Amino acid sequence: DFELSKDNFSTIRLPNEENFYMDDRHEETDYVMTSEPCMSNCIDGEAKVVQRARILDVTPDSE
Repeated sequence: DFELSKDNFSTIRLPNEENFYMDDRHEETDYVMTSEPCMSNCIDGEAKVVQRARILDVTPDSE
């Protein structure tokens, strides 16, 4: 039997670990933020709904 613990956790090696790489999105031009994200009052006037999610009816009824 094997027991995973804080002492042996860092010794575990994944068989595919060479296929992982550090997250480099901050260097990608598509992900670079050009300004602070707007969190309130981002547009003048009323917001308009342009699309709706498809209704899947998977949410259980509340009791």
